[in-house]
Amino acid sequence: MICDTSALLAAYSADQQYHIECASALEHAQRRLISPVVLTEIDYLARRILGRAIALRIMRLLTGPEYQMLPYTQQTLVAACDVMATYGDLDLGVVDASLVAHAKEVGSNEILTLDQRHFRAVRGLDGRHFKLLPFDMD
Repeated sequence: MICDTSALLAAYSADQQYHIECASALEHAQRRLISPVVLTEIDYLARRILGRAIALRIMRLLTGPEYQMLPYTQQTLVAACDVMATYGDLDLGVVDASLVAHAKEVGSNEILTLDQRHFRAVRGLDGRHFKLLPFDMD
C-alpha cells in the first residue's frame, strides 16, 4: 500500500482523528511504500502541527525496515503532471498526483489516506478505482 501524509500523521499521533483506524491499517499492511514527496510534506506538517520532537519521532519510524522508499524519477514527475492536468478541476497537488503515478509504477491500487475527496475522484493510471485505507478495509 502506498502511504499518504494524512494517514501517516494520524497513525503516529494518538490525538489525530482516525488514529486507531490508520494504525490498524498499517499494522495489517503487507508492504508500506513511501514517496519522498510525502516525507517532505510529513516533516513540514508534523513540525507545524505536532512539534519538532514528534516530527522527528515519526521520521525515525519511517526509516524502519517495514517501509520501502519509492524512487522519485523524472518519469514519476511527468506522470504526476499528467494526472494534475487530467484532473485539473480537483486542483490536485504534486504529492497526491505523485501517489497516483507511484501506484501505476508498483502496480498497486491501495492508498493509505484520509483524503477521500481527491482519491475517490481519481482513477489509477491503469483505470481502476483506488482502495482507500482505512475506509475500505475488509
